[in-house]
Amino acid sequence: MPALIGAALAFVCFLAVLLDGHATLLGRDSIGGFYDLQAHSFWDLRLDVPAKAFGFEAFLIDGKAYTYYGPWPAVLRMPVTLFTHSFDGRLTQVSMLLAFSVALVFTFRLTQRIGRLVRSGESVAMGERIAVGAFLFVVGAGSTFLFLASRAFVYHEAELWGAALAIAAFDSIVAFATSAERRDLLWAVTFTLLAFLTRASVGAGPVAALALILLASFSTRGRLLAGLPQRFADSAVRLRLAIGVAVPVIAYAAINYARFGTLFSIPLDRQQFTQVNAVRQAALAANGGSLFGLKFVPTTLLAVLRPDAFRFDALIPWINFPPPATVIGGVTFDTLDVSSSLPASMPALVLLAIVGLAALVRPPATGAATLAVLRAPVVGAAAGTFVTLTIAFIAQRYLSDFVPLLVLLGAAGLHIVLRWSYSRPRRTVAVGGAWAVLAVAALGSVWVNGSLAILYQRQLNPAVTEAELSDFVDFQYRTHARFPGGTPPSIERGPELPPSPRPRGTVFVVGECRGLYFSTGGAWRALERTETTGGWKLDVRFSDSPTRRWQPLVSSGTPGAGNFVAARVLPDDQVVFGYFAEGQTDTWIQGSPVDLPPGRRAVLDVVDDTRTGRVEVAMDGAVAFDTSTLVRPTIDPTIGGSDVGGPVARRFDGDVAQLRIHPDLCESIIH
Repeated sequence: MPALIGAALAFVCFLAVLLDGHATLLGRDSIGGFYDLQAHSFWDLRLDVPAKAFGFEAFLIDGKAYTYYGPWPAVLRMPVTLFTHSFDGRLTQVSMLLAFSVALVFTFRLTQRIGRLVRSGESVAMGERIAVGAFLFVVGAGSTFLFLASRAFVYHEAELWGAALAIAAFDSIVAFATSAERRDLLWAVTFTLLAFLTRASVGAGPVAALALILLASFSTRGRLLAGLPQRFADSAVRLRLAIGVAVPVIAYAAINYARFGTLFSIPLDRQQFTQVNAVRQAALAANGGSLFGLKFVPTTLLAVLRPDAFRFDALIPWINFPPPATVIGGVTFDTLDVSSSLPASMPALVLLAIVGLAALVRPPATGAATLAVLRAPVVGAAAGTFVTLTIAFIAQRYLSDFVPLLVLLGAAGLHIVLRWSYSRPRRTVAVGGAWAVLAVAALGSVWVNGSLAILYQRQLNPAVTEAELSDFVDFQYRTHARFPGGTPPSIERGPELPPSPRPRGTVFVVGECRGLYFSTGGAWRALERTETTGGWKLDVRFSDSPTRRWQPLVSSGTPGAGNFVAARVLPDDQVVFGYFAEGQTDTWIQGSPVDLPPGRRAVLDVVDDTRTGRVEVAMDGAVAFDTSTLVRPTIDPTIGGSDVGGPVARRFDGDVAQLRIHPDLCESIIH
């Protein structure tokens, strides 16, 4: 029961973040339903996918488009995609919730299995049950798993499934290493295969563990070192194990070759993203066409292990990401995203892992000698994490590759601490102090991961809308006004928005609240605009009949070089919004048609802001059109008409009245 309670509490925390304030688990993946499209291709017995649907992630090989993502999450979707396209791009949250559940179930199984090794047949005490429940809660809510819930999209889904399946594989590998039974080997190979075909870096851990067990089985000393029973001296067991090691490697190589014509490498120069992204091109050019290498390890290892990789903040949730990682050796990274570290974000698991590692290196005199069976899985898991250290990327989500290793060592450490506690008189200072340290570390783990998840979800997620960002920043400053009070932090003021963003978290006030902007560290995002900073609120009544020409909402510029944000009324009571820049865009950039409101009257929030490079139209609060293709500043804007000609009607066919915008958020923050 305590284990169920701990898992349930972690599940609630994960679900709360995953829902992101919405009452549905069928929200759309913000970058597309890649796995859904792959599932449809599988039903057609194809590996290639529609290039247009995959966008910048597509790899173009011999005229066909492929993805590098592993097939398992796509296979999961096949029963749904067989019957309908209705859920394409909307199954990511459900899949992530399932992966999280798999991770918790097999964490429990693995923890119980390791507990039996440490107890050596002794009965389970209530204290152990409670400790296991707390351990499950920390793994679910006090690890990078909770951060992954901050954004339901393909990258986080792949990370979560990879780690979950790796934990499942290690559970079966430990079972096989203690029994040498065929059934345990079959499950170990199955989960290893799925992990390796989901995310190769973390899946390489179980593959390496099986290979190490095979290697150790050939000598008496090797079997003793790996804690293997005598049955591993049997040639039939070795043959089955050798086949088990080969299966995931051959399967991965076969799929990779069918896609890219290579066994293990990925042709990054053939990816659409590489063709349009100067940073990626520079990284590949500086690193011999690859984004993997030992030269990245010093930087990534320091970033992963530094204990100070978070900072206290004056605003709720009072914990924030640290500054960007320090690059060692002058190497060129592709991405240096916000990221914490293992000891800073998962101190409870790290402390337990240190205890577990000590027990594996030098087993205690009483009991735990059979923990030697964990050596091969732990070394294998560490080998899998080394792959992550060689990537030219630093990002918070990559810390999830280390969670299976921490679970293995942490579960061992947990039971070692429990055994040590029971071997001493109750209520000794040492025992109480040890558990107090672990309790504080556990609470800190949950606080840090919850804080980073919320900040990434509400502030740093590129998919968060300006309205959502504005609401969250408003909440932060209103909370600060109540507690602890005093001068609001991280606010700068000036007559114009600086061209370069300020440090992450800075709020900038333009003039006398003419505009309010937030710095992500790499870009400015608007919190509030007025007419002088590219934001208008319009009371609009649309034409009673379809319009052939685009109807101007906001026009600016000069003849032959005009900017136009416009609307066009369609049949069937629909309207479409679009943007055109004379001399710069060849055609209208337009959104999808939306239904007209009753009475054909609506309040439109129109954005034409060169400071953030954004054009947007929201109708009655719901975004109906947005693009970042803003090519020139807004000059002398005209509302509801065009004084500079262009491909629009001279006057709006209907009624347009400009409403006053009051900068409530700006004034509440600075006063």
